[in-house]
Amino acid sequence: MKKSFNKDDFLKRVLLQVITCMFAVMLSFSFTGCMHKDVNVPASEGDVHGDKDDDIDDIDDDDIDDIDDEINKGLDDLDDELDDIDDEIDDIDDEIDDDLDDIYDEVEDYNNSGVSKNENDPSGFVLLSDVVPEVIQEIRYYSTYNFVGDRIDGYEEPCALMTKEGAEALKKASDEAISKGYRLKIYDAYRPQRAVDNFVSWAEDLDDTRMKKYFYPDLDKSVLFDQVYIAAKSGHSRGSTVDLTLFDMNTEKEVDMGGTFDYFGIESHPDYKGKDLSKQQYKNRMILKKIMVGNGFEPVETEWWHFTLKDEPYPDTYFNFPVDADVVDKD
Repeated sequence: MKKSFNKDDFLKRVLLQVITCMFAVMLSFSFTGCMHKDVNVPASEGDVHGDKDDDIDDIDDDDIDDIDDEINKGLDDLDDELDDIDDEIDDIDDEIDDDLDDIYDEVEDYNNSGVSKNENDPSGFVLLSDVVPEVIQEIRYYSTYNFVGDRIDGYEEPCALMTKEGAEALKKASDEAISKGYRLKIYDAYRPQRAVDNFVSWAEDLDDTRMKKYFYPDLDKSVLFDQVYIAAKSGHSRGSTVDLTLFDMNTEKEVDMGGTFDYFGIESHPDYKGKDLSKQQYKNRMILKKIMVGNGFEPVETEWWHFTLKDEPYPDTYFNFPVDADVVDKD
């Protein structure tokens, strides 16, 4: 255990050494003064000088040496005390450095943990194409080909962003897909909260049905909230969710999944086995699911294209910075 510094003990030790030194010095002055003090002596000048010589002779050289030794010993002891104090201060400095290192580690762990972060802090995100350059990207919400019919708020560039952890897991999924003759095609990844707010505003406007025949032909728009096709929050805003499909490298076409991305209906459920879904289409959905689940992602029951990293780093934070390549640190 490291020695702790006791201020009171230090002051007592120093005071004791100072008193010892002062006493020794005063004693030295006392003896020296005797050599010069006038004393009662006979009138004879010779007798006076003789008596003074006797006084001087009374002071033993050994006494003076003893006094010098006491002074030097006191100074040496004081030096030793100061050396001990220096060692104690060094120990304290080491303890402070260790404590600071622990604090820095705790801060880093905090930043990398699943606790809430500032919703406008993109420091844990990467540009997906930097980590998984082989993926194909068709960012639907940057275009007008989506269930709203407009570019969605917050999509400033047609690029995909993800948390670092999500992108690294997707890289493994991509490698496996390539080994099976496929590439991953990304429709959406990180989605800012402002985009979700845009969806909510659109869903509240029951008169805007421009894209109904493409994405929800069998549903009345008024049920989108009740059936949870639209919600106030989305896992995409936490940064570790991705919407994707498979691209066949032999046919150079998207794999037929038996339904389009963002189709609102039971036909989009991964385990859907209706007569209008062929065995091959169902098999294709299972190929995608197996690749993603095998690399750390979890599916949802309602969308064959939707997967979330099982151990997502920010499960409680819904980020709101824009989809823009310049917001992430490229170092």
